[in-house]
Amino acid sequence: MALLNQLDEASTTQALTAWLAGKLPAAQDVAVTDLLIPQSAGMSMTTILFNASWTEQGAAVTLALVARVAPPEPGVFMDPDLEKEFTLMKILGENTSLAV
Repeated sequence: MALLNQLDEASTTQALTAWLAGKLPAAQDVAVTDLLIPQSAGMSMTTILFNASWTEQGAAVTLALVARVAPPEPGVFMDPDLEKEFTLMKILGENTSLAV
């Protein structure tokens, strides 16, 4: 059974914008738009789909992104480890024909 997403759109947009701006020190005018929080997600993390835009060295950048964040309550895993999940998905994507 998938996790049910219980995120507030406005506060999630603010949190993602602040987080992304912190990850992109050369970026200016970071904005998160078109936020989509699916009703349910995977078995371990909450999934958020969004567009992000910013200006970097005078060039406009826009990307469609996916964020996976720890759920507010335990899901299938009592102690989810997003870094381990990312590493596994990266290895599978680079070394197999699986769509990840």
